[in-house]
Amino acid sequence: MRKIPVGVPRKVKDQKEIFSSEPESTPEYSKSLKDYQTIIPSLEGSNLISIIKTDMQGNYTFVNDSFCREFGYQREKLLGTPSLLTIVEADRPLCVETVKKCMANIGVPQHVVLRKPTAGNDIRVNEWEFTLVADKDGIPFELIGIGFSVADKIKAEQDYSLILSNFSDVIVTINRHGFITYVSPSVTHLYGVKVENVIGKHFSELTVDSNCPDFSAAFEKILETNSPIEIEHSFNDAYGNEKWSNSKVSVNPLSGEFIIITNDITHRKSIEKDLQQKSAIIHTILNTAPIGIWMQDKDGKFLFVNDSFCNAVGVTEAQFLKSDHYSELLEADSSKQCMTSDKVAYGKEGPSVSYEKIRCADGKLHDLKVIKTRMVDEHLNLTGLVGISVDISELKQLEFQLKKAMETAESASRLKDAFLDNLSHELRTPLQGILGMTTIIQEVFEKSPNPKFEYAMTSLEDSIFRLLRTVDMILGFTQLQIGDFNINPRKMDINQLLVNIEKQYREKAKQKGILFEFTPGDRAHIVKADENSILTVFAHLIDNAVKFTRKGKVSIIIEDTELSTLVYIKDTGIGMSLDFQQHLYEPYSQQSIGRSRDFEGLGLGLSIVKKLLDLNNIDITIESKESVGTTCLLTFLNDLDN
Repeated sequence: MRKIPVGVPRKVKDQKEIFSSEPESTPEYSKSLKDYQTIIPSLEGSNLISIIKTDMQGNYTFVNDSFCREFGYQREKLLGTPSLLTIVEADRPLCVETVKKCMANIGVPQHVVLRKPTAGNDIRVNEWEFTLVADKDGIPFELIGIGFSVADKIKAEQDYSLILSNFSDVIVTINRHGFITYVSPSVTHLYGVKVENVIGKHFSELTVDSNCPDFSAAFEKILETNSPIEIEHSFNDAYGNEKWSNSKVSVNPLSGEFIIITNDITHRKSIEKDLQQKSAIIHTILNTAPIGIWMQDKDGKFLFVNDSFCNAVGVTEAQFLKSDHYSELLEADSSKQCMTSDKVAYGKEGPSVSYEKIRCADGKLHDLKVIKTRMVDEHLNLTGLVGISVDISELKQLEFQLKKAMETAESASRLKDAFLDNLSHELRTPLQGILGMTTIIQEVFEKSPNPKFEYAMTSLEDSIFRLLRTVDMILGFTQLQIGDFNINPRKMDINQLLVNIEKQYREKAKQKGILFEFTPGDRAHIVKADENSILTVFAHLIDNAVKFTRKGKVSIIIEDTELSTLVYIKDTGIGMSLDFQQHLYEPYSQQSIGRSRDFEGLGLGLSIVKKLLDLNNIDITIESKESVGTTCLLTFLNDLDN
């Protein structure tokens, strides 16, 4: 290709051949002149459109800045030169042919695509619209050319195609006969069909599901009203999958074709279905809840009430929803309470608790515990209240009854304490008196030569002590049973405690002819417990060991471990059967019962021992075998702070 200089173009021999034939005037020439006098001046300053003008010899008379900028020409050097020299040589015949058409049709634009070289010898492709303009007498005097860059057009088409290929919505155009003239690539994703298999087909073949609406009726309605229509429907795609779509149908006013833009709403429908199911479940839960639940707007008008609330108050749901405010349905006093609690709830961020008296369906005043919380929207604007009410009338009644019962119990407790004190006094006082008189009588007659006197006095003294122990045991067990036994844990030496009490039992053992073994340790064994409780425990266990041993010995042994002190009380007495060992700590439980039993007692000793040890958090283990003996093991935790 020859290089075209940027300076003054060379003259062309065929320049005048363009206008060799006489132009054919048209009745539109005067109109075209008027139009171009209006339009062209407004386009000359455009930055995107190239404007050129030539005289009837084909020489440039005007080029705008956009033309000079795109092709790199200088306006001063271009004006007056042949326009054909700025066109690629191979395209010049096409340009001449287009100008001839303009001569034959004055005022009618003629389109042509021409290649033009730039100052740097690059080639630009432009689409041109040439129009021959005539004066008021119909004599042509100027050729005007308007140029558009084809490269921009191609890029725009490519961009448009790229956008459509990535556009999730499906765009379909349908002619007036119902046949598809265009479909976007996204049709494959939504309907499972290829574009080439859809073009030219009737739109009814796109979906075959019975739930698909009658688009024909929609088309007719659009033509009647000239307004777009929106349609939501379900369909089955090419693979049989159920889907939902939303289609907006309108008509193209230029082509008269119908345009359908369809988007996939299957996921949204799935969420809506899930929400509906959950909403139904929540609604069921709310209506079956045994407590009253409701919602109000900020004006107090009800938005929702559950069945429990309606049934309790004796007002139907319809009455609730029609009322302007809940207070309208209540008595004056109840209404005032309700309005007051509403104000408190609105002014508090967290739940507000109030107690209201409301006359309900049964005609009685009911006590309600009402919890109200503010409702806000996504912007934290106040929208109303949500409330929960619980009928606490029965609870109030129970509370009243409980209070009366507590008063009765406290009175009974005072009577019990007085009774025990009186019982202790009335039993112990005469027994102590009898014991004192027995001692006096024994001193008076201690030198009596009658051997039966000493036996009688000893028996009398034993009986009195036995009766005193029985009274002490019954009173002690009663206090433990009713929880009226107070303990005072403190540090104490187990070794010293046993030294203080073993003397009286050693003498008893000696009288029965059995050996009593206890050797105090050479150091203290400090534990933390209630001393009176532990004294009672040791007294019962050692007394049992001595009482139930006919021959052999009773032993008390103390051993130490890292964390505890172990006390063993062993005997070689009658032992206990396996059956009886299952009921060791049950009150009044004895291995032999009835008046003919071999050993005295009420069967309360081990029950008292177990309860006292539990109060002091001390473990006891008893192992026994009939005719062999019994071993009681007490485990005291060492006082680690010592």
